[in-house]
Amino acid sequence: MSLTEEPLGKKTPWTEYKLKADGILKSYQCNLVYQHNTLRVLSFVMPMGSASFKTPVTIPEGTISYGYFWLQRPYNIYRMKHNDKVIAHRFDAISGLYYTNDSVWYRDLILDWWLTPKGELIEEDREELQNMLETKHITFEDAAKAERTGKIIEKNKQRIMRELRSIEEKADL
Repeated sequence: MSLTEEPLGKKTPWTEYKLKADGILKSYQCNLVYQHNTLRVLSFVMPMGSASFKTPVTIPEGTISYGYFWLQRPYNIYRMKHNDKVIAHRFDAISGLYYTNDSVWYRDLILDWWLTPKGELIEEDREELQNMLETKHITFEDAAKAERTGKIIEKNKQRIMRELRSIEEKADL
């Protein structure tokens, strides 16, 4: 195994930083659990599941969210597992992703999509995107990028799921 591909036997503290369209910077304390060239995978335990925020899919408390962050992709993915069973996936349209020695940073482009285990893709935050365009918190260029991201996800969701399973096997997640 090369130094560029590394399932990490121990949990390495990392922080996920998300810059929202309204300028608010959110941070999440996570663990780096896998890295390979242009990919970092972070884990985050959801102590309250979806009880703390509204989701179209019920997420049990204690679910582990594995965040997949690739350089040069217009999305990230959260693969949510509870008792080793995949509950759902959430894709976020993003831009400007980069890594530091102990964190991942990116700009949120508002639109999100949930992919259920049955293969249903559920879009979120369309109204928020419109509001942010009207208030000029997001540019038309970024809104168009978010729209294109949804099309990429819809077209490639099967391939992306196969890729995640392969990474999960390598990383022993």
